Amino acid sequence: MENKKYYSISEACAHIGVGKSTFRTMMTRPGFPLVRVSPRRIIIPADLLDAWMEAETERQSGMRG
Repeated sequence: MENKKYYSISEACAHIGVGKSTFRTMMTRPGFPLVRVSPRRIIIPADLLDAWMEAETERQSGMRG
């Protein structure tokens, strides 16, 4: 996938490898990076999504050990 600044929901799903249903659940978590451009249009900043995923991975890894 090309290097983008912002993803649509479909592009973000493809980027992290999850389905839309899972992604929409993730969007409800505190601190999830999204920008509501209009009532029906949401974009996700690519760099913030990657940073959020890293933080979630570390948080969940810490919960196990």
